[in-house]
Amino acid sequence: MIHHFGPLRGEIDGSLHDDTTYWFADERSGDRLTLTYERTPEGVALGGLVAAKLEGLSAVYGPAFEVVALEDVGTRVGPAACASARLVAAVPTTVCLAYVGREPLYLQFSGDESTPSLLRHVLDSLSYDDDSNMIPAPGFVRGAAGALAFDMPSSYSMPDTFRFSRESIVLECAIQKGRDWRAPTASS
Repeated sequence: MIHHFGPLRGEIDGSLHDDTTYWFADERSGDRLTLTYERTPEGVALGGLVAAKLEGLSAVYGPAFEVVALEDVGTRVGPAACASARLVAAVPTTVCLAYVGREPLYLQFSGDESTPSLLRHVLDSLSYDDDSNMIPAPGFVRGAAGALAFDMPSSYSMPDTFRFSRESIVLECAIQKGRDWRAPTASS
């Protein structure tokens, strides 16, 4: 299976589970997008995964955590269950999360009030790696997590450490970033 390692691509044995936590962050604003492929119990619906995640966040933050919206949406790679919430703290934060696909991929955005529209843009731009005709919208670059590619804000940094496992086997890859390390753009 083809996986992305920042702007690099490589083949990973399909029997390995992608345990990477893909962190994309804007160092100036502190906004970040986190993506992980989560192992989930058989037969649990995407909406049930979102509800469980919201319950966990609510237990951590208590009354400062307020769910704003829940919705099911369609994407190019399958259905997604989404939620938006507000964390009322010293720095108010909007948290948006979604589960999408069969494996499923968990996405979480943390940022300001524009965060729900950013999550929606990422979900709308999801595609499998073999769809190379996707051109990022202005202000965005194509990012990737495993075999899925998507638009992300061009100000976000890309991950440099990747982890895969199967039973007692763990494969970790770390890419040393040079000054030319950046996401591919429409012109590259």
